[in-house]
Amino acid sequence: MFHVVVNPAGASGRTGRIWAELEPVFRESGKPYEVHFSTKRHGLGEICAELTQNADTEYTDIVVVGGDGTMNEVLNGIGDLSRVRLGYIPGGSANDFGFDIGLPKDRAQIARTILEGRVHREENVGEVLFHNVFSEFVGNERRVIERREENSGLTRRFLVSCGIGFDAAVCEQVESSRFKNVLNKLHVGKLIYIAVAIRMILRCPMQTFKITLRGRSALPGAADVPSPELVMEKKNTLFAVGMNHRYEGGGFQFCPHARPDDDSVDFCMASPASRLQFFQVFPKAYSGDHVKFDLITQDRAEEITMETELPSWVHTDGEIHFTSTKITLRTLPQKIRFLM
Repeated sequence: MFHVVVNPAGASGRTGRIWAELEPVFRESGKPYEVHFSTKRHGLGEICAELTQNADTEYTDIVVVGGDGTMNEVLNGIGDLSRVRLGYIPGGSANDFGFDIGLPKDRAQIARTILEGRVHREENVGEVLFHNVFSEFVGNERRVIERREENSGLTRRFLVSCGIGFDAAVCEQVESSRFKNVLNKLHVGKLIYIAVAIRMILRCPMQTFKITLRGRSALPGAADVPSPELVMEKKNTLFAVGMNHRYEGGGFQFCPHARPDDDSVDFCMASPASRLQFFQVFPKAYSGDHVKFDLITQDRAEEITMETELPSWVHTDGEIHFTSTKITLRTLPQKIRFLM
């Protein structure tokens, strides 16, 4: 049985229309399937939690129609990752995961591959631990509720990336923007990420970041890592990000060497001398050439702790939930299996 999960309102209704076009492919295949539409009161995470909580089969096949944010909700709803096989059909405003793994543009072709029921890849799933929480992004109206919680123990999974500072602030502004739905309807949703990024370069605080890397390994082309653990502090830092895939935010390659199956997290941090310097380097992240500049720090590790002076937004796959001054990233021991 294939369980298809769809947010019909996703990407300003585009996701629902994509599923309507794809359903004949599922129906004509003769394979059993059930469609689960999310609502404001019953989200994708809750649906997937219910599907996997008391599963009486060896594995549950879940097919996700949506973007990176939809996939993030699904990942955080799944109970036991080892007992799930996922299919993914891109349908969001940013589909960095699908782009990175080279999915074809023909969604019907992707659907037919998924319906074959064979595992084509296994990938790491990242997890971020929030050591503290200062505020929370909740509700369909995206209200910010101020609170402070030390040693929260809160965790979130991520498939593509997790960042704190500038890139997370961009995600928060995009989700709050009244222009997002308009641009999605025009099929140019990526433009809002670029416009907001330019504005946030000017507004996001530059602060001191303390980074602790444990279980380091060498990046391609680099010499052997001299020490398995490294602690560093950088002033004038705009953001730090840990990535499982190469692309985020509609095609930025902050970690161009990231691989989703190497049991580690690739790391990138930007500490420019001035905002003008970052303006000059930032566009080069589309090609990955930004890593050639001294203001960029790269690394790779099994576990990464990021600490900031000020409470800053944290994103997982572009989804915003909390502000924090200390987070730790790692990959989970269980990999997730994909049917495409």
